[in-house]
Amino acid sequence: MAASNPAEATQTTQTNSSQSQPAAPSLQTMLFGGPNGIMLIALLFGLVFVWFFGGKKQKKREQEEIAIRKNVEIGDELTTTGGIVGIVVAVKDDVFTLETGSDRSKLRIEKWAIKSNVTAAARRANQKEIEKNERKGRLAK
Repeated sequence: MAASNPAEATQTTQTNSSQSQPAAPSLQTMLFGGPNGIMLIALLFGLVFVWFFGGKKQKKREQEEIAIRKNVEIGDELTTTGGIVGIVVAVKDDVFTLETGSDRSKLRIEKWAIKSNVTAAARRANQKEIEKNERKGRLAK
């Protein structure tokens, strides 16, 4: 079908030529793969953030648990992961003997089962209190 008007013919050829060549991709499409790419990058950034800061807290807790297990002494009051509370009466390599209850039952428990050391926690709290009072004393002088 031939165009009778020359202006229409020019417009038709321009329309045909623009349809045959794809539009140049935008910068967003080239860098991120479109709008979904930005969401993907934001998601990855969030996961890295949580992994980095969450891992630090877990590592700190693991180091505290290792310190608790290494510093078990006879006479310490411990709580195990199973909820058993007692006083340490003997320590050997990776096993300690815990005395529980009024009947003085003795249980052999492995060190990995220690949840908390009540005596050591009290010692740390007393040490912090002493240091705090010393600082106040220095400031008052």
